[in-house]
Amino acid sequence: MKAREDSGVSDSSAALIVFRWLTNWPMPSPKRGCWINVAGDKEFQTIRIKVEDGVIVFPMTDKGKKVVAEGTFKKMELTKEQAIERAKHEAEEKGTKCDESKITGPQTVYQIMGVGAVVE
Repeated sequence: MKAREDSGVSDSSAALIVFRWLTNWPMPSPKRGCWINVAGDKEFQTIRIKVEDGVIVFPMTDKGKKVVAEGTFKKMELTKEQAIERAKHEAEEKGTKCDESKITGPQTVYQIMGVGAVVE
């Protein structure tokens, strides 16, 4: 796969991902968001695609559709404190409460830093 010239992603770090949008989490906005959780064709196979805020938005009306995305796979090592802050932020977006006691230590998070996406 060749990365888009304007994407800032080198060909060696680019990834083309085809998943189906299968998330039950509300987006930061009730109508669209800068990230989506997508599922593959195997049970429990999910990953988040995060794009730059305001550059690409994913409408909630596209939930359940096939997504083709381009980006870089990223591993993020979070301290316990960072993991708690991330959980608080996600709970706020979902309109739920964060149970900090469930976070007992550092966490590793994987996501795709998207530079392009098409919802089909």
